[in-house]
Amino acid sequence: RQPYEGARIPGRAGVAGHPPRGRRKPCEKLEEVRKVGERKWVVERAILDWYATHLRELDKQAGVAVYRDENGKKVGARLYLPRCSVLRQGGLRNGDVITSVNGRRVTSIPAAVATYLALRNDRVIKVEITGKNGKKRVHTYKLK
Repeated sequence: RQPYEGARIPGRAGVAGHPPRGRRKPCEKLEEVRKVGERKWVVERAILDWYATHLRELDKQAGVAVYRDENGKKVGARLYLPRCSVLRQGGLRNGDVITSVNGRRVTSIPAAVATYLALRNDRVIKVEITGKNGKKRVHTYKLK
């Protein structure tokens, strides 16, 4: 089933870019998401637009839980990613906490979609992330 003309949704076998263990099939890489440097990607705007309007399909790509600091304040959204999530191809990992997108706080999938819709005409999106190890990093996505 094609989400939009020319795109492919990966199955649930293998992690993009890595050989699978055992008899699992490797993940199918999407041409719409390409790594171009250290923590930098080029992403076709059409795939983001599609997921922003097809939330059931987006829900298959990630589970999200509100992440709270030690004081109980909402500070981000923790990701739970299946093995072949398109988000993994974009550099995100299971357990990452997204704290902001272009300076806007994100704590849920609806908040992330609303943030994207507000920023959809921007050419560059910067996502602030805290990994499972507690290290902070910024991913940069150039939209085409």
